[in-house]
Amino acid sequence: MLREIMTVSTSTDDLIRLSEVERIDLLKGYAEQDAIFGSPNPRYKQCKVYCDRYLDIRIQLVGTDGLTDADWDLTIF
Repeated sequence: MLREIMTVSTSTDDLIRLSEVERIDLLKGYAEQDAIFGSPNPRYKQCKVYCDRYLDIRIQLVGTDGLTDADWDLTIF
């Protein structure tokens, strides 16, 4: 199954215009894409919204036995 990858402009001016809910949705979208590829973005590793969504999707895909050390590092936050 092919998944459509959404591209979003993330220039500073565009991000300022987003509401808090839209920023959270954007972070969740990044987390979902990163989880599918199995590579968490270190830029967001201290963001609870990102970490929770990333781990939720990653565990659905590979189970807890399939998590990498980088995945487990996100459980700290």
